[in-house]
Amino acid sequence: MNKSGSLYQALEGNDEREFIDTLLSRKDGLNHLLLTDISKLLANLQTDFPGYVKVGSIGQSGEGRPMEYLELSAPGKADKPAIFMTGATHAREMISTSLNLFEMLKLIKYGAVDKRDKYV
Repeated sequence: MNKSGSLYQALEGNDEREFIDTLLSRKDGLNHLLLTDISKLLANLQTDFPGYVKVGSIGQSGEGRPMEYLELSAPGKADKPAIFMTGATHAREMISTSLNLFEMLKLIKYGAVDKRDKYV
């Protein structure tokens, strides 16, 4: 884990509202994250939590945009059952992406990245 990383620092606090404001909100007042914001968040998670977070791509959209996925697991726990969550399946379902990101951040904060080494 990169304990000096900005995401690690944001998740270390006890207040969920704080990490929502820091990681899932835009400062310009837009009420949803853009694809560029999501891609940057995923890349930063992979940097700050190596061994737990892996970002990959399943290809490109019809418009040539990358279709990224995030795999979250505790090291050495790949043989455990998994949860599959999907978001942004349809263009105007912005909340599904935010909900998945929020749940993923909660899993990192309370589940996969802790001393109990829970599988996510």
